[in-house]
This record gives sequence, C-alpha cells and structure tokens, in this order.
Amino acid sequence: DIYADEIADNLAFSIEGGEIAVALREGGIRIHGIADGTLLKTLSNRDYRGSIAFSPDGKLLGVNSRSEASVWDLKSGRVLRTIEVLGPLNSNAFSSQSDRFVAAGQIAIVTDVQDRNILSRLTGDPEREGVFVPVFALANGHMVFASFERKAGKNFLNFLDLQTSGRNRLEVDEFVGSLTISPRGDLAASISGEHLT
Repeated sequence: DIYADEIADNLAFSIEGGEIAVALREGGIRIHGIADGTLLKTLSNRDYRGSIAFSPDGKLLGVNSRSEASVWDLKSGRVLRTIEVLGPLNSNAFSSQSDRFVAAGQIAIVTDVQDRNILSRLTGDPEREGVFVPVFALANGHMVFASFERKAGKNFLNFLDLQTSGRNRLEVDEFVGSLTISPRGDLAASISGEHLT
C-alpha cells in the first residue's frame, strides 16, 4: 500500500507499466515507481477533479480539474497546456502519437499538444448531458476521434475525422462504459452493461 492515511480519487498506469500516477482528493498528483513504490515526482494540482491519463510516450500527463484540463510535462513538472471549459469534466485521453489531447465532460475539446490549437469542439448543445470515454485512432492516415454522448435521454456514439471534419453518429440502446477503435479505423467496439457490440 502506498497511501494508508490519504484518500486517492483516481490513478493511471504509464503505457510501459513502470509508473503509476495517483490523484489525491485533497489535491496533488504523485508519480510512483511500480517496482518499489518510490515517489518519483509530485505535481501540485490543487483543484483536481476527475480523470488522469499518461500519454503513450510516457512524457505527459493529462489532468482534469473542476473547470479546466491541463497537460503536464513530467520531466519538468510544468503545465504545457491548460484548456478552460464550462461545466465539469469526466474524462480525458491522448492520441497514440501523443500529439492530440481531448478533455471531455458536458463538452469535448480536442487540441494539438504542441501548437496548442483547438482542433475540434463538441459544444453548444444545451440538451447534452455529457461526453464520455473519448478515444483516438489513426485510420488510413486520418486521426479519428470517437466518444459516447448522452443527449435528451438518448445514447449516441460519435465519430469525427479530424482531417476532413467528417462526422458520423450512431444511436445505441444503453450507456457505453468503454469504447475502442480498430487500428485501421474500420471497426469500433463498445461495452454497455453486459453487452459487447
């Protein structure tokens, strides 16, 4: 056990599995080595609420707070990018090349990590209840962003081509707890309760 006297709200493994990030309810995120639990780094994030995620290259950490998402450089311990949003955030994710980052809640914002440009914004709909389980895939040379959305009591899977801005929406019966896209981008799989589609 790493924390016997502190409450941890969320955690994430690095892609190679050598490190784990732990977000504490009272604020702060700590990076530990898996082998012996050694504290490697502490990030001073006082307003943490929601999810955390390592980038695939292990160099960045995405962190959700009450009203913003941050991309941290783990080597320097500094924030590279802050995305201000309206409403609470529930999830975030990096693309496989670690060059795209999405923060999702009542809205979803996709940004370029390096030049900080906003590439896409799923927003402006007062009936939207939330954007969940965001995922990226590189399909036929195009970066595809997919997410689950609840709107007006209905459930949808959204697919967005970040190069062409082409969109596709599929209505589903239940809340989607997990979503993934095949490497070629021609298949998507989701889990809803006991159903795998």
